[in-house]
Formats: sequence, C-alpha cells, structure tokens
Amino acid sequence: MCAARTGLDYLDLYLIHNPMNDVFGAWRALSELLRDGAVRAIGASNFSRAWLEDFISFSEVVPQVNQAEINVLHQQIEDVEYIAEHGIAAQAWAPFARDRNDIFRNKRLQQIADAHGKSVPQVIERWLIQRGIALIPKSTTPERIEQSANIWDFSLSDGEMEAVRALNTATSQFFDWSDPAVFRRLAHLPYED
Repeated sequence: MCAARTGLDYLDLYLIHNPMNDVFGAWRALSELLRDGAVRAIGASNFSRAWLEDFISFSEVVPQVNQAEINVLHQQIEDVEYIAEHGIAAQAWAPFARDRNDIFRNKRLQQIADAHGKSVPQVIERWLIQRGIALIPKSTTPERIEQSANIWDFSLSDGEMEAVRALNTATSQFFDWSDPAVFRRLAHLPYED
C-alpha cells in the first residue's frame, strides 16, 4: 500500500480523519497495516471519548494518537485527561484557532508573552507543550516558522498556565459536532488524490 501509492516504505502516522461511515472497518484495515509494518502508528482525528472508548473496548489495537481541535479557546480538558489515562497521545490541530476571536491580540496572552520576551503564538505553543500535547502549527510566514522552533528556552509558571486555562470557552471554533449538517458537509467534500 505505502510503496504503491506514496513511494514510501512506510508511513509514520495514519489517522482516521473523522468518526464517519465504517470507522470499524477502517480501523481493522489500519490495524492490519500496523501489524504489517506499513505504518508505524495509527490513530484517530476528531474522535470523542465515547468513540475512543469503543475502540479501546472492542479492538485489539488502541489508537496511539487522537488529533483534535485543541487551542486556548477550546482546551478539551476532560478529553485530554481521558486519552492520557489510556496512553493515547493528544495532538492539536489548529492550535492557534486560526486567530478566531482575535486570539493573537488577547491582552492576557500578550502580558505573558511580554514577560518572557516572546510572541503570543510562542506562548500558545509552550502552553500546549507543557500540557503534554503535540501540536501542528500551520504557518507560511518564515518569521512565525522560526518562532515555532524557539519555544524551548522558557517555561510558563503555574499562574500563567492558569491564566491561559481561564480563556477556555469549551466551544469549538470551527464545528458543532452534534449538528448533522456538519457530517453531511464533510461527507460530500470532494476527495483529493
């Protein structure tokens, strides 16, 4: 599979992107790829604790990663704790919430950034790292890409971590996963090969 379609000997990580359609058939196929060495790790993306529990309870292979929307506005505190208890790595997509609600200009985050001589995005990245969450920071700006590499020379205090935690709205900045229209829209997106 990997060599034929990607030209690679293996993939590092293969995810089921959304809990839609035949997720258990897809999970069995991914588990087989893992056993065969075609992938090194398998996981899920946007799966709730209930979906993950279903995999944990009824599958031989537990997801190694759950990629989810995790950012300062939607912190997924209970989900992150749950998956950590099961040895699943949390990975944040859209860790900057695509600057929704002017997050890059948030006064509390700017005060923390100023105290460390850092930018707001660097504070957000450091906050995620200190929570044990892997992140996928998207940027096309060379300066921001360089800043992402420079988050290892400072730490946030317990008080600063709490100040960021206080920003949690516990609401997705992108989707209402309980809305059937979201699933209909995602199901009908064109497939790109």
